[in-house]
Amino acid sequence: MAPRETLRPHADRLARLLASARGAEILAELQALSVRLRDRDGVSAPALAHDLDVGIWRAERTASGVALRRTDPADDRECHWANVDYVPPPAGAHRVVVIGESVARGGSYEPLFTPTSALAGRLERAAPGKYQCVDLAEAGATVEVLTRLARQLPVAEPDVVVVIAGNNWALTDVTVDDGLSGAMVRSLRDGGYAAMRRTFIDLAVLPRARRFLNSMLALHAGRGTRIVVVVPEFNLQGWAPPVEVEVPVLAPGELARWYELREQAERACAAARWEQVRGAVGEMSALDGGTSPVPGQLLARAGLALGHGAAARAGLEASRDALAGLGLPWCTPRILGEVTDLLTGFAAEHGFPCVDLRAILASPDIPGLPDQRLFQDYCHLTDVGMELMMSAVADAVLDLPEGTTPAGPGIAPELRSFMHLAGAAQNAFFGQPVEAVDRHLRAAIDADPTVTAFLAAVLEVVEGADPRWTHPAIESLAGIQRVAPILLSHDVPHTLWALRAALWDVLGTAPSPRGTEIDLLLSRPWPNDSAGRAYYQSKSQRQPFGFALHQPVAGTLGLTYRMPDAPAGSAAEVSLNEEPLGTLAASAGWAQARFELPARAARTGMNWLCIRWPVPVIDTGQRYAAGAAMLDRCVWPDALPVFGELFDARVTLTRSAA
Repeated sequence: MAPRETLRPHADRLARLLASARGAEILAELQALSVRLRDRDGVSAPALAHDLDVGIWRAERTASGVALRRTDPADDRECHWANVDYVPPPAGAHRVVVIGESVARGGSYEPLFTPTSALAGRLERAAPGKYQCVDLAEAGATVEVLTRLARQLPVAEPDVVVVIAGNNWALTDVTVDDGLSGAMVRSLRDGGYAAMRRTFIDLAVLPRARRFLNSMLALHAGRGTRIVVVVPEFNLQGWAPPVEVEVPVLAPGELARWYELREQAERACAAARWEQVRGAVGEMSALDGGTSPVPGQLLARAGLALGHGAAARAGLEASRDALAGLGLPWCTPRILGEVTDLLTGFAAEHGFPCVDLRAILASPDIPGLPDQRLFQDYCHLTDVGMELMMSAVADAVLDLPEGTTPAGPGIAPELRSFMHLAGAAQNAFFGQPVEAVDRHLRAAIDADPTVTAFLAAVLEVVEGADPRWTHPAIESLAGIQRVAPILLSHDVPHTLWALRAALWDVLGTAPSPRGTEIDLLLSRPWPNDSAGRAYYQSKSQRQPFGFALHQPVAGTLGLTYRMPDAPAGSAAEVSLNEEPLGTLAASAGWAQARFELPARAARTGMNWLCIRWPVPVIDTGQRYAAGAAMLDRCVWPDALPVFGELFDARVTLTRSAA
């Protein structure tokens, strides 16, 4: 018998013991105890920490200053740091250390091109031989990791430290502080998810950020190190919130009213009645307490239409910040408004140079918003964006007026082209709209027109049948960072619809025939991240499902569905490319329905089926209690309502789309 089989009876018994309410309490106490055993900063110290460690390097004192030699760590952290084995002593040069997270590492551009290399080039040009730039940034670094690094920095004897961080600070785990989960439990029970979110930001995000900044202040006070603060920017215009995330659970009347107001705001947008938009959005935000990205998007739409950059920015920042503190696993790193204020206030209070990317990366068309062409994705920059950022940092290091140091040239056009191709795949992976993916593909072609051959290879792979690794074209793509892994993924092929549609648009080709049956649930669209569920939960009122056709043909749509919380007598509306197909009667148990798909409603390329579910009636007391029980076990609760569930969703074409 396999060893795992001998453990099965014990696992079954343990599961039975913990399945009761009392068992859940015991498990919560055990998990809370494990949290309290952590050190004060919420991170376990390395088992063999050395007082000369600086990140994954060890300091070596020489006559010419401190050198750094890479150690041989037991885990895989080295893949997130600079691939440098040895940093020589500065030998009389001023040592400039760059610390931070993935933006400081260069995102998908590293090791090809990084902010540190851009800064080194600018400083060397301005003052040859006088500065040594050292990259101590770590991709994925949390604020806790940066705090530990800040306390190690004196060993490296830096003259200047450039801090490019803040995007990961809202990703702090719910378990990091004693008492945090308890405070969030109380907030959720008393005030819902808006109160839970506020508690998380106030008790986890901001205190930990202040501890890091205090560590930097101690470095400055202890050895006179100059601190340059870089305030990150988010791709406000060019990054859309997840289409399947609308609003967390609200009381039944509030949830229904919220969706009524969204309808009113969208109709007002279509009619250019912008004052009505603002009124509806204000009431929506009051109901959701700032937890939905939708009101801010609508407000930004009004601001952009009126040419009010500040109003558009306020809306987009509110939309960006809304998802923080809700524990949504697909929420990408992002700088919060509270963190921006903390960074700028810290720099102003202590007289440190502050490079505010909100100004450095501003759009020439709408100065209140960032130029989306400078972003690779949600917060990572292109080589051009990195050059602009680090030219401003060079001015700060050299104590020159802002704008004195010119930006560098970045990377070669042919390399920039491939990085935009990687950006297209990355944006598609994160479920961004076709327009965002299309923008990167066209930028790739503008940089190097010969890249169209690679685009054709990408289309061949994503259009082909599984397993994708068997396609000859994948060999030509294997060397493109962050492209081949995404194309080979079996977990999220649904999110590549935008890549396929953008490729069809850019290359002017139609999708190849794919047979007569299309399983719309073959890959679960986000945000269904729970393991072990054999059906799909729709957590937004409007649930889109995409499929491709070589030419318009007729077919049928078969659904197996249920709506456990739908109001009695309500129905869901089903449409194809916005043409109504019929309705689904509310059913608490599994039910089946079949719809004819007329050829007139279909089109060549992407087709979108949409189920518009009725707004559910949710027992918020029960949901909040269940969420609080999860928080009590230091696990993020599921904050989103469930509108409907699908066990099967299948399109059968009348004939092949050949």
